[in-house]
Amino acid sequence: AEWQICTLSEKSKVTELEFDGSKYSTFTIKILLARRPGYYISKIIVPFTLIVAMSLSVYAMDPSEIGDRIGTSIEAALTATAFQVAINDSLPRVGYMTVLDKFIMCTFSIMCLSCAVTVYAYREHNANPEWIANIDMYCFRFSLTMILLSLTYIFYENSSN
Repeated sequence: AEWQICTLSEKSKVTELEFDGSKYSTFTIKILLARRPGYYISKIIVPFTLIVAMSLSVYAMDPSEIGDRIGTSIEAALTATAFQVAINDSLPRVGYMTVLDKFIMCTFSIMCLSCAVTVYAYREHNANPEWIANIDMYCFRFSLTMILLSLTYIFYENSSN
């Protein structure tokens, strides 16, 4: 159910050896498979996206409430890490960055950004609250844009394969 057969070809050939004139035959089957993405989208990408989206709630919190903001950011990062550990067995082990690996790296970067902005907002909110409100708004928009671009990249890569 996880795989789709794209092409199937076979070839048989009889070869004669030069040194003694004996013959042998070979039969080769080539199968081109493509992994069906539905499982990964519904069981990994959608939940992971929701975890990251919940982490963006820090931008709606008061900058003076650093405990709540940092707590939310750290909880989201820990939840994402636990989720990644839980799904690790269902992912193929390969020696290169897959599209899913790039997506997860991008989303972790977004969560790290929210932690950094939280600390900055806490340090600067008394001096310039309007500036911090703008920073929160721009970081929220940037984070949402990055999530959408990451999802677009996943679906583009998936459709081109």
